[in-house]
Amino acid sequence: MQRASLSLKLRLPTLLRYAALLAAALALAALIFLTLRGCGFPGETVTSGGQQLLGASPSDVFLPFGGRVLAFNGSVLSCYSNLGRKLWEYSVADSWGGYKIEASSTLVALYKGQNLVLLDQKGALVFQRILPQEIRSLRVGVGLVAIELPGAGSLQVLSGQGIEKDSIALGGAELLDFGFYSQQDMLWALMLDTTGLGFESRLNTYQTGKQQLVTGYASEEQIYYRPLFFKNDIYILGTKALEYIKDQSQSVTSSTGVFGWQYKSAFVGQNEISIVLSKSDEGESPRSVRLLRGGASEDLHLPEGCLYVCASESALVSVSKSVVSAVPYAAGGARKELLFKTPIDRCLADVDGKLIVASTGASVYLYRLA
Repeated sequence: MQRASLSLKLRLPTLLRYAALLAAALALAALIFLTLRGCGFPGETVTSGGQQLLGASPSDVFLPFGGRVLAFNGSVLSCYSNLGRKLWEYSVADSWGGYKIEASSTLVALYKGQNLVLLDQKGALVFQRILPQEIRSLRVGVGLVAIELPGAGSLQVLSGQGIEKDSIALGGAELLDFGFYSQQDMLWALMLDTTGLGFESRLNTYQTGKQQLVTGYASEEQIYYRPLFFKNDIYILGTKALEYIKDQSQSVTSSTGVFGWQYKSAFVGQNEISIVLSKSDEGESPRSVRLLRGGASEDLHLPEGCLYVCASESALVSVSKSVVSAVPYAAGGARKELLFKTPIDRCLADVDGKLIVASTGASVYLYRLA
């Protein structure tokens, strides 16, 4: 008996040490599991009050950035994670500010006058250039920047090293909008030609680096104002109709009347695209929306006092001062509602319908919706 008692006393510290190590391992595993699930820090959900974006102001410009959020005040750019943690910050050398911002999922451009600054996902300087003319507007792709210069009659395309890669002639038409699509940095341009007796609205797509026109679409019946790209298909929103072109063919395969409705949001998923339109006369407080998805059209009424509406992968999301409402696309799915712990003043941006940026007073918060 004495030997057994002595043996237990000798092994007890070892057993306790093993138990402590096991408990620590279980705690670490739980932390990793919760992080991978996206639970993150306490206080990041709608019901628990959101995660404050420290240093951000409601007057900032907010943009999605590859699952993260950018906040820019004209001088200082901050990048926040999807959990609201500040990842990096960049300040322009010009202390007067007044810079504008454009971003894709991989690059962010700051520009003012002739000055152009391009940053990567980590906030590192890719290049900085002073262009020969003032920048009127620009767009950012995966690895390219397209720039509109006044009076040039063309779009200048720069590589990620700041070297001119292409120049796209506009043929004398007025440029309405432009941008990149696909991982190959294909370029699109919306133009309006009024040189004839009437008008012609055009959408052209180009292969960058080759000065090559890929496809061109035109209408004398309506003005195009937004193209959407899903795999090889193109959707062109106009003032009267939404035109659908399958496989970028040379002819419109179908058209849906949308007179009186305007573009509000779109989500491009793996299998389909969801497009949200609102009544043109309802402005920033829509009361109803038209959802275009999978070739079908559905009109939906929004909760009272809606401030913001967007499409997500699986639901239509609307935001009011007190409630976030999600209506699933799937037939028979139940509406899900979450109450804000503290009512918001404005909804400032969304990230794929999964995150929203909203303000309460002078503070800005990031809310996870899923």
